[in-house]
Amino acid sequence: RAEIENISLQKRIMNTLKKRNQDFSRMVDQASEFNYTVQFEGDELLVTTISEEFPEITNFSTEAALGKETLNKFIHDEDVEKVRKHLAKARDGKNSTCEYRLRSSDGSFITVLDYAKPKWSDDGSVKAVECAVSVDEAYAKITEA
Repeated sequence: RAEIENISLQKRIMNTLKKRNQDFSRMVDQASEFNYTVQFEGDELLVTTISEEFPEITNFSTEAALGKETLNKFIHDEDVEKVRKHLAKARDGKNSTCEYRLRSSDGSFITVLDYAKPKWSDDGSVKAVECAVSVDEAYAKITEA
């Protein structure tokens, strides 16, 4: 902790700190997130849970995303293999991060950042992969199909 005697310098520092805190708050307020869980049946992906924020971002229902191989419907064709590898890495016991394009119901895509981690069973094996998807309006790039 420093003691500042120069009043104008002290005011500039305080204003800078306030602005930084406001910028951080704005960034957090603009971030949207949803979570989902995937299990593997052989090489097939099975989405077992998805949070209620998913429709707010994509305008698709949560029911549409649940089930076998449903992720392919919501991910840009060029990103599907990358996402599969990302989830397989988590299935193999390692945390993983992946950027990809998520489809919305109007056919547009938004770039998201997906964080995947293994969910361990009592016997030490990976029983599922838990994912959190971040969408930050300041960061997101909206692209066309």
